[in-house]
Amino acid sequence: MQPPDVAGRPDIAQPGGPTTPFQVATKPPIEPPILETPLWRQAGGHLGFYGFLAVANAHLMGKAQFGVLDLPDWRWRDAYDAGAHPIDEADKALDMRHVLENGHLLEDRRVPAGPLDERRRQ
Repeated sequence: MQPPDVAGRPDIAQPGGPTTPFQVATKPPIEPPILETPLWRQAGGHLGFYGFLAVANAHLMGKAQFGVLDLPDWRWRDAYDAGAHPIDEADKALDMRHVLENGHLLEDRRVPAGPLDERRRQ
């Protein structure tokens, strides 16, 4: 399956449902893959949610070189059920990952530098 073409922030024509595909405005509906993929498994066979994940995944891959499956703690299904836009949700997840990796939230959990880290700095 080709990743959906989602340049910018296109409107959502149809959020889909269990048996109805997700559709970005002016684009064809996002159909399930021919072969099972990790993204399809993550969607649990729900066509609408699969399309939502596919759009969010394409956006993340274009911006950060990782996808929704690399953010397993993000509540993708809750966002879909709440009617969130997949690109907005992907941007929120990306911002939160940046804060967690670079901000003060992880400072307390960082492992102290060991001897190997000291040798790398020299």
